[in-house]
Amino acid sequence: MSVFGKEELDKTVYEYLKKFDYADAAKAMERKSDFVLKSANSKEDELQANVANQTAAFLNEASPQDMEDAYTSLTKWIDNSLDQYKNELYTIAYPIFVHTYLDMLYRGQEEDAERFMISHQHEHADTHGSEIQEIIGVRTLDQMKCNTTVNLFRTKKYRVNLCTHSRELLMGFLRDNDYFSILNMLNQHIDVTQRPGNPIHRINPTKIGHNLADDVEVEPVSWGTYNALNLEEDDYDDEDDNQSTMSKKSKRSVLTTTTSTTTTTALGKKGVDGGEQKRKIRRVPDHPNAPPEGQRIPFPPMHPRLLEMKKAAIRDSKQRIHLTGKTLPSACMYTFFNSLKVTTLSFSDDGKLLAAGCSDSSVRIWSLTGEKLKSVKKAKDIDTKEIDADSKLEQFLDDESEAMMKILRAHSASVTCVAFTPDNLYLLSASTDCTVRLWSLLTFTNIVNFRGHNYPVWNVSFSPFSLYFVTASHDRTARLFSTNQIFAKRIFAGHLADVNVSAFHPNSTYVATGSSDKTCRLWEVMTGKCVRVFQGHRDAVHTLDFSHDGRFLASGADDWDVIVWDLANGNRVKILHGHSDVVYTLQFCVGDTVLASGGADNTVRVWDCEFLQRAAEATLEIDENDDKEPGDESLELAATYRTKDTPVIAVHFGATNYLLAAGVFVKDPERH
Repeated sequence: MSVFGKEELDKTVYEYLKKFDYADAAKAMERKSDFVLKSANSKEDELQANVANQTAAFLNEASPQDMEDAYTSLTKWIDNSLDQYKNELYTIAYPIFVHTYLDMLYRGQEEDAERFMISHQHEHADTHGSEIQEIIGVRTLDQMKCNTTVNLFRTKKYRVNLCTHSRELLMGFLRDNDYFSILNMLNQHIDVTQRPGNPIHRINPTKIGHNLADDVEVEPVSWGTYNALNLEEDDYDDEDDNQSTMSKKSKRSVLTTTTSTTTTTALGKKGVDGGEQKRKIRRVPDHPNAPPEGQRIPFPPMHPRLLEMKKAAIRDSKQRIHLTGKTLPSACMYTFFNSLKVTTLSFSDDGKLLAAGCSDSSVRIWSLTGEKLKSVKKAKDIDTKEIDADSKLEQFLDDESEAMMKILRAHSASVTCVAFTPDNLYLLSASTDCTVRLWSLLTFTNIVNFRGHNYPVWNVSFSPFSLYFVTASHDRTARLFSTNQIFAKRIFAGHLADVNVSAFHPNSTYVATGSSDKTCRLWEVMTGKCVRVFQGHRDAVHTLDFSHDGRFLASGADDWDVIVWDLANGNRVKILHGHSDVVYTLQFCVGDTVLASGGADNTVRVWDCEFLQRAAEATLEIDENDDKEPGDESLELAATYRTKDTPVIAVHFGATNYLLAAGVFVKDPERH
């Protein structure tokens, strides 16, 4: 039975006549008293797409069995093709499979469509499983209009890139066998482009699929950074002198982030002649590509503890090792035994704390320095007379509460992600109970419960200056929160599947997200707009990290690859091959000369990032035809640190470029 009413059919015929310049027939329909064209200009694109879909379905005279036979014959022909053409030709099978199913639905043949889907969905489950699960739930025309994945297939052409000879073989096969149903799909819904040369073995994913970047208005990205501390390393040669003599006024002055002048501040340090010695505090100028002051996300004054930690990091940087492909980092691996309930791990910025989220809904925190964790004293045990300007936090810690590990409980389901604030005063945890909780690391208690997502929250990430954090969820959105308000400030919507990971840009002006739709997106925080779409992965993206200078973004995914992207132009810089399983975590070293990654293949891999300098200078030639197989190693792979049956869940570079890694030992990987 037809799924179209008379009015909708009249519109379809009318638009078809206009599209193919049947002017007289179109005017005749306009003169009919019972025909009124109601399409608005704002819905012209949607109407045109709907017309194309319906017209294609009606013009296709093949029966459901003929359509299925044509698809089956095509896949068998591809299987029997020469190996050099097989990989390229396989890229055409998936869109043909989807549109065969949708065409049957458009024609009201629901039972035939369901039978076709059940018979052939396994052929594409490995590479397109998430999309198929969404499409298989569509059974009616109304559901097709509401489903974002189906709309994408029916309104945008699916790109397939074949060499000249592969395209000639395909078109010859279809014409020789009179498979007009497939030829009609190619004409209406698939953009088959050809290129000169030989067929490639490894398909470039940026050349196939739907081009989602067309929907994004390309804008310049202010990727440069500005430092809230703005002091050079030489300003902290003498820690004791600074702490004892810097006036409160000069302490406040270092919080300024906009000035680029050189000032002189009296620090009260006596010179050799007994006179007052002046010390220069030089403000580091902002990067030329830093966002203008009016576009920066507002922050409160920096917390004194965070200021001290940043100053300590600057002092530590004097002992930092400059890493290269030949000068490798010292690495330390933390392995959890008998702990399969651990679902996520995270190091603090200073590398002194390690947090784990567990499937029993608990969060556990360990000290990695041997210094035990302590809670603050109860209010009745604190003598307020002892509190003055020189008081330190350590004075108010309760020695009786010390322990090497603290357990935090409040979630009602598995914890999926944990993240420390840069000052180590708070911890965030995300859970499948659809909430994010903020914990105090002074009292080791839950202080705020953030709600907003209606589905499990997979990831949470703090901004470099605390206060703000971003969440990623199964509801296909990322959300921006601040710790002083319980509701979301921004909702970043646009992904077509789960948002698995999120990360703040070093200047906090942008947020990056990675999704099961195989893309990464860059969002502007102040406006909530998507300014970049990065397409290139073959499977779900699980981890992201920005370079410290803010220019580049690295992503790791289920396709075993690590890809580095250039934020300035949105291009792919390099694909790093080497992992033989899912990539769970990655991070740039301080200085961005080396990238570390860890994954389900029980390894930590270190990559030489010398190519970033050439990319920044626009002298790097990008090889579009990447022909390496999954598991092959790129030339940039500098070292591989192997564990014994321990998937690596977290990696972290310290201030001096030592490398930390952590994972959970799996005794029987096959059974697990």
